[in-house]
Amino acid sequence: MVRLSVIATIASLVLAVYATPLNRTQSESDVSSESRLIDKRDSYKGRATWFNVGLGSCGKTDNDNDFIVALNPGKTRGHCDRWIHVKKGNKEVYAKVRDTCPSCAPAAIDLSPAAFKKLGTLDAGVLNITWTFTATGFKPPSKYL
Repeated sequence: MVRLSVIATIASLVLAVYATPLNRTQSESDVSSESRLIDKRDSYKGRATWFNVGLGSCGKTDNDNDFIVALNPGKTRGHCDRWIHVKKGNKEVYAKVRDTCPSCAPAAIDLSPAAFKKLGTLDAGVLNITWTFTATGFKPPSKYL
């Protein structure tokens, strides 16, 4: 009976040691490459308009058939060539950041005609949408490339 009690006590102590979380800070080298691709993704609720595409502030020339977005100057900086995901109801589109929209409010976006038409008609002119930046390194479905 004493042996059983001693074995149970030792087993409890061993389990307690293994179950105790380590108090250490995770360094960047500890983080898997997959989790490095995931950024904090805030959701923005704003208005989308459309514009005719050309040479953008990111230094690339695109055309109206490309899925392109222009963002508020504060949002464009550091995000050239990054994809955003835009939704209006059950419709959605992915667009690549390639230009700046100086007149856009912080949550407003300006889409290429091809991207805008995935959400509504060009005649609508303005749409209420939500959008998010995609994870760094994200590749959209091939129909957006």
